[in-house]
Amino acid sequence: MKRKTSILFFLISLLSACFFTSSAFAYAGSEIGYQVKDAGGQFQDMVGNGVEAGGTGKISAMNVDLGDTLKARGSIQYRTLNENKGWFDWVNEGQPIGDDSNGIQAVRMKLTGQLPYYYDLYYRVHVPNVGWSGWGKNGTPAGSEGLSRNISILQIIVTNKGVLPPGGTFENRFSQAKWTWPVPGHYTITSGVGPRWGLYHDGLDITGNSGDSIVAAKAGVVRLAGPNGLFGNCVVIQNDSGETCYYAHMVRVGCNVGDHVNAGQVIGFVGTTGNSNHEHLHFEVYDADSSLMNPLPYLR
Repeated sequence: MKRKTSILFFLISLLSACFFTSSAFAYAGSEIGYQVKDAGGQFQDMVGNGVEAGGTGKISAMNVDLGDTLKARGSIQYRTLNENKGWFDWVNEGQPIGDDSNGIQAVRMKLTGQLPYYYDLYYRVHVPNVGWSGWGKNGTPAGSEGLSRNISILQIIVTNKGVLPPGGTFENRFSQAKWTWPVPGHYTITSGVGPRWGLYHDGLDITGNSGDSIVAAKAGVVRLAGPNGLFGNCVVIQNDSGETCYYAHMVRVGCNVGDHVNAGQVIGFVGTTGNSNHEHLHFEVYDADSSLMNPLPYLR
């Protein structure tokens, strides 16, 4: 009887030790710190679990680190989508990521090792004059991918597995599908954004036949519809998401100033007016901060 009691006591002690060890570890989620580089080009101080990092200007870089308790079981990886740069590759904890001259527009993060078995990782961003994105979770994107909006605040929360973050939504209303291709049926690009003939080409030249339809790549308001210098007959649309798109060299326009057009709606027709030597669409795009952007990643 004494031997059975001793064995039972040993098993209870062992289970208790396992329970308290895992419980102590399970509530170590506060051992996460993160910092962002503000509009002034300086990294702010590290903040802890769930604290908002950033301010009113755009964030251009970020850095995340874990405490020793969490590091013993795994790591955290993260990547950013920066304006004019696209998605950067994944980096590990403690490594800054970003670009000093280009703002962050979306983030993705994930836990590695044994950590995903114990925790969920949530993160969201704030876009000035728009609001908070939905929560990203365990590797899904959070931010303005496809909408070209820079973020100003980052929030990260590590919770026990299955525990939801306080408040917010999980619908990422800033993200959307690829933009509509502006010359349906014609996908050849004769010139992209970048150096050309010793100068810098500011848009995409997409081939087409004279009179082929040109459609709006995104929904927005028509700001110009008619002759526009070297652009010839041109339509300028301010997208609902903030970008401004120039559709140039049309044989004629098919919309009016003040019209609100939807993505895929015909706005004009392929031509070669203005400074052009063949039928094509010159498609030029600027983000909400009036910086030139390459729309190709959003079209394909």
